[in-house]
Amino acid sequence: MGVDAAGCVTVGTERYVLVAPPGSRLVADGTAVEMPGYGVFALGSVLKAGGGVHEDISDPPEHWKGCAGRAFVEVAAKNG
Repeated sequence: MGVDAAGCVTVGTERYVLVAPPGSRLVADGTAVEMPGYGVFALGSVLKAGGGVHEDISDPPEHWKGCAGRAFVEVAAKNG
């Protein structure tokens, strides 16, 4: 995980913008992301996940528009 030029959290070598679950936040010192139900993940750490991504969204939702990239990966609700 990292941070793009616009300050959005990114994942993967393709630098997909992370769309985290509601209630997620950067910790106070900005070195990690806390995601309710998942835990705290340090920037620079590796997340293992499966699923898909939203590729090349030309008109993203308003709250995603400030991010540098146009490819997004969304953290969905955990099963079970």
